[in-house]
Amino acid sequence: MREIKFRVWHNGQGNMYWFDLAWGNKWYVGNGWLCVVPWGEKRIHHPDNRIVVDPDSVEIMQFTGLHDKNGKEIYEGDIVKDNWGGGIGAIQDMREVSRLLSDGFLAGQENDDGSLYDAEVIGNIYENPELLEGK
Repeated sequence: MREIKFRVWHNGQGNMYWFDLAWGNKWYVGNGWLCVVPWGEKRIHHPDNRIVVDPDSVEIMQFTGLHDKNGKEIYEGDIVKDNWGGGIGAIQDMREVSRLLSDGFLAGQENDDGSLYDAEVIGNIYENPELLEGK
């Protein structure tokens, strides 16, 4: 079973954060809040490292359950390079993962441990949009 976890991109701040549903976050449409932790820190919800953000100011990305050849988690919004075929693709959502696998971009690359043996995360659509230019 795939682990359910998320990260968020804060549009105004231009920063990535961890977000975990288990932290007891409340999300009421229009006036809720999300409690997040800066991306580089441990995913531990503690008053000293949490930041409260407006859900309308962030893009939420779900973990796909896959890892690249280096063991890096692949999230929605990641830009993945297929080192075998040389292609580059953005993981827009979970349907995109299925499409890329079935279209041959990542075909046959999934190992038993859920890693993709010839795919590599090279960035994401928020921090590195230039990677998709001319694609």
